[in-house]
Amino acid sequence: MLSFSLNHTNFMVRTAGIAVRDGHVLLQRLTDQSFWFTPGGRVEIDESSPEALLREMREELNAEVQAERLLWIVEHFFIDERLARFHELGLYWLMTFPDDSPWNTLAGVRSVQVDGHAMEYAWRPIADLAKITVYPEFLPEGLKQLPTTPEHVILRRRAPEVGAPA
Repeated sequence: MLSFSLNHTNFMVRTAGIAVRDGHVLLQRLTDQSFWFTPGGRVEIDESSPEALLREMREELNAEVQAERLLWIVEHFFIDERLARFHELGLYWLMTFPDDSPWNTLAGVRSVQVDGHAMEYAWRPIADLAKITVYPEFLPEGLKQLPTTPEHVILRRRAPEVGAPA
């Protein structure tokens, strides 16, 4: 995977899917953490970001998706709850599920084991995202009007402590 450490900073290339349906967006979180983020994962060596997105959705959701178009290129600099430093290059793709996919159902929270981690997936109303913690933090506003061409975003932040209220 495109991930390494240099000068006490962890660098990674991440691909993520933005699935929007009826005013909702599909988000995920680790069950023991309060913040939500977009489904996706790290890009492998010699793999394009849309290829990585399709692979990650098969691995994590057991679902086929279509990578429609690139929405955002995000340079994300942050310190996590363990005080580890990260420089993440994120490629955020508009993605859709086939019409007959069970992932199109908006109700409920789905629990899935991903690489030994308990994850929750839920369709959250875009209008209510400001009431919860979502990363990257531009998403609550950015999802209200998806860009028509890819936008470049640079973010610097320090993550909340684990267990902080959503």
